[in-house]
Amino acid sequence: MLFNYGVPNDGSDFGSDDADANLVPELVEKVALPILHHEIAHCWDMLSTQETKNAVNATNLVTNYVPASSEALSDLLVAVRTRLADAVANLTV
Repeated sequence: MLFNYGVPNDGSDFGSDDADANLVPELVEKVALPILHHEIAHCWDMLSTQETKNAVNATNLVTNYVPASSEALSDLLVAVRTRLADAVANLTV
């Protein structure tokens, strides 16, 4: 619902000076991304198929809304890579 917040009724795109144009991406970057970062860095059980699917889906959603230039998004992806690298390094067959 928030994604369409502030969109003009005639269906046209946001004006260049419209503060509402970045409402959802800013909310995701400032609120959802730090929560996801914490969950992935500290709570994600990589042996759980459901938790891994949830982590992948949540990360995909965040990357749809947050620009690639975001430092917070970069930190999230580093956390994912670090967790995966640690899991592979500690893998015992």
